[in-house]
Amino acid sequence: APAPEGVALFFTSSSGGKALQLYGPAVEGGSSLDVSYDQPWQYDPTTNEWTEIPIPDWLDCTTDAAVTFGCDWSIVPDIGSLTLEVVTERGLVARVPDGTVGLYDAAVGAWTRIDDPPFELWMPTTAVVGDHVIVAPWRAGTNDFTQIGVLDLTSATWTTDQVVIPPE
Repeated sequence: APAPEGVALFFTSSSGGKALQLYGPAVEGGSSLDVSYDQPWQYDPTTNEWTEIPIPDWLDCTTDAAVTFGCDWSIVPDIGSLTLEVVTERGLVARVPDGTVGLYDAAVGAWTRIDDPPFELWMPTTAVVGDHVIVAPWRAGTNDFTQIGVLDLTSATWTTDQVVIPPE
């Protein structure tokens, strides 16, 4: 099936038997489209259908100037998602536009809110081990470079640990 009008053929991950476009491309052909994607999408190859991914119920999508992120689900395609987006056996763990984290179960089309992360999730590196997502922040900004976060998906909570980095 063709993508809905205005939706690019661009996928960021897969989960629950569906190809997900959590974030839409904001740049095409090297020039800015100046477009804000306010709706993530999913494609189901078994039914050959595109459907909207529901907006998490805790996400404020107002256009009020006081709202920092609104519902802009845009990324630069050449770079990919600069935030947390990792597939686990329980679903997709992702940072949504307001900076919060959720678990998306594509099989049922529902989000579950996760505790706030212990540090800024900007270009994190991740590893999935069973029901745990291990996250290390990128070495920029105000992050503490010796801290890692472990997201326990059974309790939807984070713990942190200090990592001793020996001097060079």
